[in-house]
Amino acid sequence: MDLVAILREQKEKKLKKVERKKKEEAVTWEDDILAGGGGGRGGKKEEHNEDYSDDDVELPLPNQEGKEEETDEKRAITWQIAKNKGLTPRRKKEQRNPRVKHRNRFRKAKIRRKGQVSPGA
Repeated sequence: MDLVAILREQKEKKLKKVERKKKEEAVTWEDDILAGGGGGRGGKKEEHNEDYSDDDVELPLPNQEGKEEETDEKRAITWQIAKNKGLTPRRKKEQRNPRVKHRNRFRKAKIRRKGQVSPGA
């Protein structure tokens, strides 16, 4: 073999060795992360997970979200159901107070009356 072929072979071997090393490092890093190691926590994450394990927690099924458990008792009606007002327009404060409403009506009636009656009579 000539010198160029030998150098190519050596270069390819070095590249393969470097690639193999990178793969091994990546695999060990992934294994370390999945195992819960690394990060300098010293196993605190595992302890935390053990403390807050969800073995005893019962989660609702996806199709039953928002539904309450059915019981034999009837539920109490709300104020909104009892009043049965539906959609009503927002009223002014003067309209909600009958005394003030009639006071303003009388004031406006006096003003209208002034226009009808002659000032001299």
